[in-house]
Amino acid sequence: MKEASMQVKHGSRLKFNLRHTRGFIALLAFIMSASVVQASCPERGDVGKPIRLFHTNPFLESVFQHNANDINEIKRMYIDRNLKEVISTYENALLLRESANASSSIIFAYKDTEGFFEKAYSHTGWNSAVDVQVNQSLLDRGVINIIKVAEENVKIGNCSYISDVFRETTWLSKSGYINLLKYYASEIEMIVRVKYLNDNGDLIGDTTYDQISVLE
Repeated sequence: MKEASMQVKHGSRLKFNLRHTRGFIALLAFIMSASVVQASCPERGDVGKPIRLFHTNPFLESVFQHNANDINEIKRMYIDRNLKEVISTYENALLLRESANASSSIIFAYKDTEGFFEKAYSHTGWNSAVDVQVNQSLLDRGVINIIKVAEENVKIGNCSYISDVFRETTWLSKSGYINLLKYYASEIEMIVRVKYLNDNGDLIGDTTYDQISVLE
């Protein structure tokens, strides 16, 4: 498994400033105390419970929690042999709103998210202007398009999910193009795989998982 990410360079130390800190503290406390992992595959009725996605080697763990108005994620991975934790807020399963670690924070501010899924499933897709902010300072801006392009079956361990494949194309004036394929399992309202593409459409990274479970 390979994982790619957009790196943002900035001279000053960035401030950790997630707006939903209390929600993450509650989720983290739940994760720390959870002692039972549901053996069966997560299904529609499990939306709203903490769902854990895991990749054994290299180590990658994400726990997602659906709330009334957004989705929280706590992700853990090793970088240079050090365990790192990233916490994120999503507008919905496809739209990242904010992501941060102990020393940095990045916000994606979209101009219009109304009717997102209806538009994303249409023949033109969902389009919006987007500002990228670091510590509440504008770093970059551009446009984003998300559109369904295929349907595939994604297997995670013994679980399988029919997933809608969405192509996400972001153009930023300073950073250029960012191209992703996101595999959305509507049954559990989650992204279960992400592919990263270069400007020519060639695969440069692929985030997959080999375990999925509900934390109880």
